[in-house]
Amino acid sequence: MRVISRRSLREFWEKHSTAKNSLLLWYDRITKSSIENFAQLRQLFPSADLVGNFTVFNISGNN
Repeated sequence: MRVISRRSLREFWEKHSTAKNSLLLWYDRITKSSIENFAQLRQLFPSADLVGNFTVFNISGNN
């Protein structure tokens, strides 16, 4: 899985400190995974959705 920008994640959690732990956990899980298709991704992240060519994740209940 390619994360577009870890920097964007960091900038977000600097403004929204309550999101930091959830984003770090998500980043760790996604970068250590070897997902080959969307079905495998949904097993790891059941709330993930495809939007065009992108995958959208519901991290921490969208809080």
